[in-house]
Amino acid sequence: MFFEPINASAMHIYHSALELSPLSSAVQKLYGHGRPTAFPRVAVGVPDSWYPSVAISTPDDRGGYFAAWSPCGLFIATQTGGTTEIRDAYTFELLSTLQLAEPTSRFTGSLAYSPDGRSLACASGAAVVVWDIQTGGVTKKIPDHGSYDDSPVWSLDGSMVCTIGDKGSDIWIAHTYDVASGTILFPATLQSQDRPRLWAHGESFRVMTTTGHGKARTIDILEVGPAPTKIESFPIQRTGWIGSFSPATYRISVSTGDEDDKRILVLDIRNPGGLLLDKEGSFCAHCFSSDGGLFAGFGSLGFSGVIIWKYDCHGRLYNPWRRFPLLARERLRLQFSPTCPSILGHLGDTLRLWRLNCLSYASAARDQQLAVVSRSGVYTATACKGGSTVTITNLLSRSPSQFIDTDIEVLRLGLIGNVLLVVDFEAVVAWLLTEDGFVNGVSGNRRAGRGDSIWTVPTPPGDPNRLRLLAEGETGLIESGGRILRVYNTSTGRVLEPTRAPQYSSKPLDSQEYSLSGSVCDTPCENYSTKLEGNWLNDSHGKHLLWLPVGWREQFYGGKAKWFPDIATIQFESLKRDPVIIKLY
Repeated sequence: MFFEPINASAMHIYHSALELSPLSSAVQKLYGHGRPTAFPRVAVGVPDSWYPSVAISTPDDRGGYFAAWSPCGLFIATQTGGTTEIRDAYTFELLSTLQLAEPTSRFTGSLAYSPDGRSLACASGAAVVVWDIQTGGVTKKIPDHGSYDDSPVWSLDGSMVCTIGDKGSDIWIAHTYDVASGTILFPATLQSQDRPRLWAHGESFRVMTTTGHGKARTIDILEVGPAPTKIESFPIQRTGWIGSFSPATYRISVSTGDEDDKRILVLDIRNPGGLLLDKEGSFCAHCFSSDGGLFAGFGSLGFSGVIIWKYDCHGRLYNPWRRFPLLARERLRLQFSPTCPSILGHLGDTLRLWRLNCLSYASAARDQQLAVVSRSGVYTATACKGGSTVTITNLLSRSPSQFIDTDIEVLRLGLIGNVLLVVDFEAVVAWLLTEDGFVNGVSGNRRAGRGDSIWTVPTPPGDPNRLRLLAEGETGLIESGGRILRVYNTSTGRVLEPTRAPQYSSKPLDSQEYSLSGSVCDTPCENYSTKLEGNWLNDSHGKHLLWLPVGWREQFYGGKAKWFPDIATIQFESLKRDPVIIKLY
């Protein structure tokens, strides 16, 4: 991770490598405490463990990826252009290459391993090509009679392959082929509003289809044959498109809502009231693990990346389990490994693998983190949005942080002068901080609590983000809709008469502008943008070069970083990870 900076200067062992290594690093544990105090340190946002994903890319002229797991979970077959590559699932090392005999032929669809893992079926033009993994040769090339829409599916005994093609007007054709003879056994015509979901069952195949209009819809389970036979039928009352289906549990994922109300739902179709997940957001890719115990979606509203939920048998709900930030402008396809705790994502010309058993700073599912810095730059306040605990950290010392049990749902933070403001739906609660950045009157190991606050202001009903937190000189102001709710002294916290309210001209000093996601920080902390040059983060004065680890660079893409020369601090912010505050010296 840190070979390049150490190779350039051995001092970067202390300057970058030790400080930016995660807490779980053995070297960090052994030597981190011995760093000279003049070197940088991460005050807020140090990662928990190493970044859990690896990725490979293909040259731009080779097109997009298709990929498939082997049944044992040890190998990944990738397909691009006219080449199929077999790679090690742990290292992505290239093990073998399968090439079509015709140099002009290109793969046009997905691929699938046989149940014994010895063969691979894929689409090439108007044919299904079956490879022998051991020899690398084509064992069968079966003419196909329809366009591809989904991966070829093998029967459980490996004797047949079934494909599905879209014929338009909600008409789909399923073709079943005999692998040994290379002949078609029978076509089956299906009607479905959503893309049918095909899987192997017994000695044949089954498929899930949907019919109906509006909210009144029906899910049918059919046995694939010359005349598809209906096995089961389930009515549902939902709008939206079905993203994925779990044959093992009969659960579906549904994306629903208009532009102003996008949601993702997971339903148990055998139970009319079986709503297992209801999450706000826009999710363009869904998938279940083979046993239905995990569910993943790629979201782009509120949080951009892959979120994984785990099914709780006791609560009968899917609960957040992991999240992996990722900024993507194209649709991401996701596949869980059949055996090992990993998930594969293929996006355009990049294939990415996340290890689910490797926790990282971005992997544990949690809500948005809030971070505010005082105007003097001496201390910061951080909290998990929706949580109840606020952490106060002094940037100028290594003394332990102090915690405030607010006893409210933290939605916003403000840190103006010596007054910390915590906002929820019903009130604004204020604590007075000392010059060291800790709650006034609280010492020793005792946590500050709601009883240590100096005053509380009820807030009008509505969105708490509409509250304006302002400051002019030594006077702070809380305003809502033009009505002044509280005027106070920012040094002492003393409440002033509304008539003492200044004719403020300064910009709002709320959490958005003192947090890492804002663009305003008042004097004396005049800020300058930093530059990411190659792998180095360079402050605008050229005093410091900070090496960003691989995982951090990926998270930094599309984000912001600010250099505050007066307090020698870099605030690092990205849409894809929690805030980071780095004290340089």
